Amino acid sequence: MRIKIILAAFGFLIGSGPVLADDLTGSRSFLCAASTAAKCTHDGECLVDEPWIFNIPDFVIVDLKAKVIGTTEASSETREAAIQNMERTDGLIVLQGMQNRRAWSWVIDELTGEGVMSFADEERAVAIFGACTPLEKLK
Repeated sequence: MRIKIILAAFGFLIGSGPVLADDLTGSRSFLCAASTAAKCTHDGECLVDEPWIFNIPDFVIVDLKAKVIGTTEASSETREAAIQNMERTDGLIVLQGMQNRRAWSWVIDELTGEGVMSFADEERAVAIFGACTPLEKLK
């Protein structure tokens, strides 16, 4: 029963309205913002809330050439993660890595810039819904 509730909540979040994003086709670097997040613990408890409630940065920069994801200069906390696996296939950008005993994966629709990042450790999993725009468009 709890699984059905979680899946229904994720379905609602995905279809809950338009997210402003851009076509990332050919882009090697982009700015991404989180819109909603859900955190589930090993005991089956889940919470859906604003990303900052879970200490998720407002914005991150993805640099595919350097294979790194990091917070912006304006962030209150400097964070960086290496992209260990990267693939562009069938209209998707798939990024994966591991850091501080947490595995993470990010799937982004290349045409819309919308995507979902998830990370997990032995006690919890977090799903982050958001959107990206090419940095080239911002300059």
